[in-house]
Amino acid sequence: MKQLILFVFCFFQSCTTEKNPEEAVIARVGDEKLTKESLLFLAGKREGDIDFYSRTTNRWVENKLLYRAALSIGLDKDLVLTKERDLFYENLLISSFIKIETKKRSKTTKKEVSDYYLKNKDSFKRIDDEVLVKHFVFSTKKEAKKIKEELKRKNTKFDMEELLNKQRVETKTIRKKEGGSSLVGFIFTGVVGDVLGPKKHGENFHLFQIIQKHKEGSYLGLERVYEEIYQRIYKEKEALVLDRVLDSLYLNSDVFVSKEFLIK
Repeated sequence: MKQLILFVFCFFQSCTTEKNPEEAVIARVGDEKLTKESLLFLAGKREGDIDFYSRTTNRWVENKLLYRAALSIGLDKDLVLTKERDLFYENLLISSFIKIETKKRSKTTKKEVSDYYLKNKDSFKRIDDEVLVKHFVFSTKKEAKKIKEELKRKNTKFDMEELLNKQRVETKTIRKKEGGSSLVGFIFTGVVGDVLGPKKHGENFHLFQIIQKHKEGSYLGLERVYEEIYQRIYKEKEALVLDRVLDSLYLNSDVFVSKEFLIK
């Protein structure tokens, strides 16, 4: 595994000097090849994350080995599996067609989302107290205390952006009923701006910087629920588009449905 990580790292380093890096082979199983272009398609661009690329490459190799083993015992000729494959592909094409037609025939605007939010605002109330925090994880208590002091300063000497990139930091919303008396329950005693901890849990030490606090019954902001509303509106439009498309297809197609079997 370490050799594979080293290989992928060296590969990406060397690709910067190659004329056609996307054609270079990262891995091969038999006559099937994984190029840089294919790897980026599978994994997406994750700058500097060599370990992730390595895992993706390793998974590709393993999948190809297993696929070839499945072919060797004739599973590609199994009628049940063939029907399942064809049904999956058919449903994939149908889903893609509906998405294309919906996108072509309707467009959801910011105003529609805003109007939906205002009309249905009472459905976007918080059902519990919430705290938005930056959650820091450290391996030593000394390091946690040092960063805590810096976070409490108005003019910290630390490059916070660099710290956030290097440190295990997660911005997340915690609800009071979920927190309870566990690891994070104590954060509800703080106010916005407080840095609480370090709190030991397992082998690590945790800091919580309070960014926002919200009471049960307060309204979720539009920015918080924008994507949810967008998807609701999209689904409503998708259903309308589907009805129109099917009506048109029925009118312009030769369709026969026997009722004889259903009556028996």
